[in-house]
Amino acid sequence: MTSIKLLDAPEYTAEERQALVDFVLALKKTHIQDFLQRVELPKSGTKPDLRERLQEALDEGRLAYERVVEFLDSVVPWGKQHVFLYTGPRDDVRS
Repeated sequence: MTSIKLLDAPEYTAEERQALVDFVLALKKTHIQDFLQRVELPKSGTKPDLRERLQEALDEGRLAYERVVEFLDSVVPWGKQHVFLYTGPRDDVRS
């Protein structure tokens, strides 16, 4: 029997975590409400209410940032996707 090693969840910086929340809240309200329903959070209210609810669930660990990334991957067309979550060199890359 072959065992499969699962990768650890990535460690997101505070800036990356904030960017993910911002990307979700930049979507149409119907998409935001769909996501909240998928993760079993109340979906009614204004966008500021939805932001607060989403952020609270993330801060309390009831929702993982990986779920946010999966959702964004599913609703944002590849040609329009602008979620960059990687750390690169601070200096120019030289060949």
